[in-house]
Amino acid sequence: MWNFSDNSTNIYSLDTCVSYSFENEGNFKVKLKITDAHLCQDSMEKTIYVHKPHSDFSADKTNGCIPLNVNFSNNSTSYFPIISNKWYFGNSDSSSSTNTSVVYMNKGDYDVSLIVEDDKNCIDTLKKLDFITTDGPVPNFHADKTK
Repeated sequence: MWNFSDNSTNIYSLDTCVSYSFENEGNFKVKLKITDAHLCQDSMEKTIYVHKPHSDFSADKTNGCIPLNVNFSNNSTSYFPIISNKWYFGNSDSSSSTNTSVVYMNKGDYDVSLIVEDDKNCIDTLKKLDFITTDGPVPNFHADKTK
């Protein structure tokens, strides 16, 4: 009998391998209790650590005139080491650096995303909608025919 200590019911199985998915982060005690054909019993308990990274970032500025140079800081946290960062800036630029910068050349609103992965292959994504807003004058004039 397996017990996963996250308010789940006991799992009875004759299989030597059991698959189970924890819904939340935390430290969980997993207990296996066995009974053999002679009704002899034994049990074993181990703690399982269920943690995922948390993607987070900030920028030194979120609006301004074009060309707008923005420095992004990766503020992600993880119980396990983060081994991968993937930035998407909404202007077709991307980066795999931990901290990075990008220059926005066109007026508009830009979504920015950061995907982080830890060394256990756990992934978290944060997407901030319309995080960067660029503006600037648009030159325009009209000339009448002159002689």
